[in-house]
Amino acid sequence: MTLFERVKLRDWRLELFTLGFIVIFIVLFKAGDFYNQSKVTTFLKSVQPTFAKQFFQFGVTPDKLYVKDSSENFSSYATGRLNIAKVDLKFTLAPRQNLFLWIMEHGFSIFTESVPTPQDKVEIVITPSGKYDNFIASIVSKLGMNDARKLNYFLSLCKTTDSPNLPQSFVYMSEANEFQDKITTTDLRQALTLQSASYA
Repeated sequence: MTLFERVKLRDWRLELFTLGFIVIFIVLFKAGDFYNQSKVTTFLKSVQPTFAKQFFQFGVTPDKLYVKDSSENFSSYATGRLNIAKVDLKFTLAPRQNLFLWIMEHGFSIFTESVPTPQDKVEIVITPSGKYDNFIASIVSKLGMNDARKLNYFLSLCKTTDSPNLPQSFVYMSEANEFQDKITTTDLRQALTLQSASYA
């Protein structure tokens, strides 16, 4: 019996199923990875004009907006402004590249609070130059205020203040009220929409 005849007689269904499963997994992984990258790119391009107006450099290099740390973690950077050493943008996205993990996290989040629902988040950390003492001054969505306090204990040191300068779904969270008018520019006020306040 020749090798070709033996190959013809062999039942290859298990191998074909395994190969098909691997191909589908790779395609879904690449699709989820590409989608996460496109979300980061879209966000950074939407804020690029504002950052470019305020900072000398926006992006990790002049031609590259972000660094991909993993399929769900990305980083960007801005620098070159008086009194601000740097601005770090850290993206944590839902694990769309791993469909099984994404479904599992969604499932567990329904039954237990210790596993959060996968969400897309960007953390923007402004590091002032070393001339100032640390202080907290922020504008926070009322919809996510309690969650922010649970995750960042130091926010419980701040008091919240409603203001006519802000839409009703936002409040100032600050140790010092004198910064409120200074941090609320016209561009910022226009960006504070109900959609930007939503955590859904």
